[in-house]
Amino acid sequence: MSSMADDKKKKADPTPTSVMLKMVIVAALLVTVGSFWPSGDSDEAPDTQADDTSVARYACGEFIKQRLVAPSTAKLVDQFDWTAYITTDGKAVVHAKVDAQNSFGAMLRKQFKCEMSNQYGEWTLDNLTEG
Repeated sequence: MSSMADDKKKKADPTPTSVMLKMVIVAALLVTVGSFWPSGDSDEAPDTQADDTSVARYACGEFIKQRLVAPSTAKLVDQFDWTAYITTDGKAVVHAKVDAQNSFGAMLRKQFKCEMSNQYGEWTLDNLTEG
């Protein structure tokens, strides 16, 4: 019976080598995970301009639809490729292309320029020009 107790004791007591190996593996995992974890000390500002121009493109499309004779026929042509930028004073300028029916039912492609201001997180239309 003492040999069984000795066997259990050997299995319960890990060797110093296996303990060291486990510690090295845990340390390596911590270093690996830590290198991918975002740090709060970053001096880099998040790229919000890309988000702002995407929302401005969408808002411009909605403003254009409101001005069309047949808004339900409007097809926003390559909306994600519309030129859009934020000016230094925080206004958005978007150059858009829209296919829509005119009052005679003919499909026409029109180009628009939206100039918008951001009021409390919402884009408001300052000026909409065709051409």
